[in-house]
Formats: sequence, structure tokens, C-alpha cells
Amino acid sequence: MARIRTFIPIVLFRVLLDLIYVLFISKNFGASYYLDINNQKLVISYALTIVLSIGVVNIFRTIKAPSSITLILLLVFLVIPIQSVYGLTNQSTLFVINILLAYLMTAIAVTKLPTIKIVGTKGIFGIGLYVLMLITLVVYGYLIATGGLQRINFNLSIVYEVRDEYNEKSFGLLGYLLPWQAHVINLLFLSHAVYFKRKKMIAVALVMQLLIFGMTNFKSFLFAPLLIIVLTIGFKKYKDFNPLSILSKLSMIGIVVSYAYYLIYDDIQYVSTFVRRLFFAPAHIHFNYFNFFINNQYVYLSNSLFSSFLEYPYSVGVTRLVSAYATGKEYSMNSGIYGDAFANFGYAGIWIFSIVLIIVLKVLDSIAQKLPLPISISIIAIPSMALVNSAFFTVMLTHGFLFAMICIWWYSSTKYTKSREL
Repeated sequence: MARIRTFIPIVLFRVLLDLIYVLFISKNFGASYYLDINNQKLVISYALTIVLSIGVVNIFRTIKAPSSITLILLLVFLVIPIQSVYGLTNQSTLFVINILLAYLMTAIAVTKLPTIKIVGTKGIFGIGLYVLMLITLVVYGYLIATGGLQRINFNLSIVYEVRDEYNEKSFGLLGYLLPWQAHVINLLFLSHAVYFKRKKMIAVALVMQLLIFGMTNFKSFLFAPLLIIVLTIGFKKYKDFNPLSILSKLSMIGIVVSYAYYLIYDDIQYVSTFVRRLFFAPAHIHFNYFNFFINNQYVYLSNSLFSSFLEYPYSVGVTRLVSAYATGKEYSMNSGIYGDAFANFGYAGIWIFSIVLIIVLKVLDSIAQKLPLPISISIIAIPSMALVNSAFFTVMLTHGFLFAMICIWWYSSTKYTKSREL
């Protein structure tokens, strides 16, 4: 019965994605979101969704490790929307099947393979705490020193203007430290406070997050605390808490509410932000990467850490290259893990990157064994979301996935089970 309660929301979520795309997205967001239904591919897409749903219901029937939240977020915000866009825009069947099978392989391997023995964390708590405090001082100090308090904004309709102003005054190192602060340090602090019911600490963590959003206007900074609170309370309070079912239902509610807001107020900003940007843009971009690189030379990691000894074959970066191909404009069109994998090695890349992800997630589960599950899941959740929209190695470094893993490893040195210090 529990499996049926998870299976049905996943399939209904897919149906609702198709409906909102046909009725609204394809009619209101330009040529990039076209409609080209191939009946055979539409049937195949639903068959793949059903197979995928049956598989994940069995894999995620119980959540025992933080890697599960990474895989669930990847499923809800990328893999299922890819099935929808494939069925509605006449895309490549082979590309979609490779993604689906690679995803299932990753999920099965991560849940079945044994954990890895990790070096202990004895004696590092104090050092780690000072490092986190130093990062916090640098980030907030620099933002305030460069006019952050003067540009504070909570109006979502003008976030891009504020973000441009922030970008003009940012520097290279801040590109790493800012997401580490907003997506890892603040949320670790918040999850710890929620888990141990520290009301004053919760208030401080929320104020810190609101402040960093107000000074930079990256929307993920604003909505991340809500997800962390739901995950921390849900996993702590309910033994049968099922994030896959919950996220599917919340996504459907979000789609319906944002569309209803449009019908009532004739304002598309929430449909654009929540529906188009969150679900359909990453899926479309994956197909843009596929359609370009299926006919052009792969980059073979020559635009990554290995660029010093690998020759990059193009005159502009991959993100601008694909953007110019898909839209005629050179701006940064970032793809998530599977599009990035295909750009580097084609179909083989999807499997290579999936194997690397398996290794990373097994290390994650191994270092998190001593932690309460709600906290380890909350720390890694937001960095995991970046796999939907950004290149694999960028997620690991810039978006803080590896930094979050280090924080989990460090946090396991605390005596959280016996005291409430931090």
C-alpha cells in the first residue's frame, strides 16, 4: 500500500507537467518551449515513466542514507521532466533511455553497495568551527562593505537588477564562499537548531539566510530554508516519512497554485519561476546540449580542471556555445549532470559520470553514518539540487557539494547525541 501511495503521485506529477506545458508553457514562453508531439514517443515516454516509477518506489521505500535525497531531487526536478519534454517535443529516444537506465543504475548501486571505511574525525571540531566562522565573517563582511545593506531587496520582480549590482562587486573567491555559506553553513546551522529545538538559534539562522538573500538576490537562498525545515522535521518526527511522495505532491500543489495565481491576477511571474524555470528549463537545456554535441566534437573535459593539458576545440565556452546554437544569443546556458556528461563524452559520458557519482555518494553515506539522518540529509540537499542545473565538477566545487561532505565529516566529530553544543 505504501508503494502505491508513492507510485501514484509520481505518475500524476508527470501528467500534470504535461498538462501545464501544453496548456500554458508552450503558449507563453517563446520558441524555446515549442510543442511537437510525436504520438509514438509520447506513449514511450509514459511507459518509461511507469518503469522508472516502479523502480524508484522499490529503491526508496525506506530512506537510510543522505544519498537518497540527492537521487530523489535529481529524479523529481530533472529525470521526470526530461520524460515530459521528450514526449512533448519529439526528442531523442536513445538519449532519454540512456539517462533513465544510468539513473536507475546509480540508485541501485548506491543503495546496494557497502559503505566505505573513512578516516575518523577525532580532534578536528575546534579547527573546523574556526574555519566556518572565518568563512562567515569574510562573506558577510565583504557583502556589507560593498554596499550589501544599501541594496537589500525582497521584491522578487527586480531580483536580476540587484543580482547584477552584486555581480559587479564580487570577486573570484566569493564565487565559492557565497554558495558555501548560503547553501551549506547557514543550513547546517539551521538544521542543527531545528533538530535540537533551539528556537533562538533557528531565528538567528533564518535572519542570516534572509540577509544574504537580500544582499545578493539569488532565489535559491530564499527558498532553501523551507526545504531544510521540512526535511529535518519530517525525518525526525515521522518514521515512514517519504520525501519522494512529499516532493511529488508539493510540486503538484506548486504548479496548480502558481497557475491559479496567473488565472486570477494575469501575472505569469510565479508560473515562470516555479514551473518553467524549476522543471522545464533544465530538461530543455539537456536536449539543447544533446542536439548540439550529437553533431559536433565532444570536449573531453578540456574545459575543466584538465584544461592545462587538454586542448579545447572551440573558441567560446560550452555554455555560450550551446546558447548561441539554441537561441542565437551568447549567454551562459548551464546544463545539469547528464547534459554536461554528453558534452564531454557522448553517451559514454552519461555512464562515466554516473559511476563517478556512485563513488561520491558512497563516500557521502560512509562519512554520515554517525550522524542523525535528518541533519546529514539537510546539509547535502541544496548542493544536490545543483546537479539539475550545473556541470558535475562545478557542482562538486563551486556549488559546495564536496564542501558539504567535508562539513558532514567534521560535524560527525561533535557529541550531538549527548549534548546540544555547537
